[in-house]
Amino acid sequence: MEKTGALSSFTRINKLQEMAQQRLDLLVRGGGITGAGLALDASSRGLTVGLVEKQDFAAGTSSRSTKLIHGGLRYLKQGELQLVKEVGRERAILYRNAPHIVILEKMLLPIVTNGTYGKLATSFALWLYDRLAGVKKEERRVMLSKQATEKQEPLLRKDILKGSGLYIEYRTDDARLVIEVIKTAAAYGALCANYAEATRFIYQDQKAIGVVVTELLSQTEYQIFARKIVNAAGPWVDQL
Repeated sequence: MEKTGALSSFTRINKLQEMAQQRLDLLVRGGGITGAGLALDASSRGLTVGLVEKQDFAAGTSSRSTKLIHGGLRYLKQGELQLVKEVGRERAILYRNAPHIVILEKMLLPIVTNGTYGKLATSFALWLYDRLAGVKKEERRVMLSKQATEKQEPLLRKDILKGSGLYIEYRTDDARLVIEVIKTAAAYGALCANYAEATRFIYQDQKAIGVVVTELLSQTEYQIFARKIVNAAGPWVDQL
């Protein structure tokens, strides 16, 4: 599909009007990373897509993350080996596609006296993590001695420090990542509008066939119909 759309504050009302003048294939309520990803996936496949967000894009949960792209080490501790592999693949795709906002971040895991894991267990865990996640050879974990660890992080307690594992995670600006995804969805033709609140469903034969959307700056209501409706509002999903 040829990329013809654009995300602009000057065309918000036009986008809402355009949504209201047709029956969309998909209407997404929620402009966080889930809604943005749905809009991009569907629009890139040639579907007509609308997305409405009652605040600014990424104003909710998607701007309040740890800023890590799938910090998967916790999944390894929980024994979720398949999940570690999955998030590693997803992380690699993001790193390849958006290197300007997905940045390598060195992480130091100290090994201390009477800690949860000793040097051998930590070394094996990080080795397994790197391979399950598909980490490139030059970015795989390095085990450090006590002296090398103190050089990396002088403020660690020296009386209990035994060494550390140095490994790689990836950080991002989560809100900017959402905006990048929505911009790409808009380039594929998705109609995206913020400060547009979905206030109630429109029903026909007990089936939701559309949504009443209020443009919050002017309090204008629009009736938007769609073959499929996805409620991707995160913590606010039950409010509609």
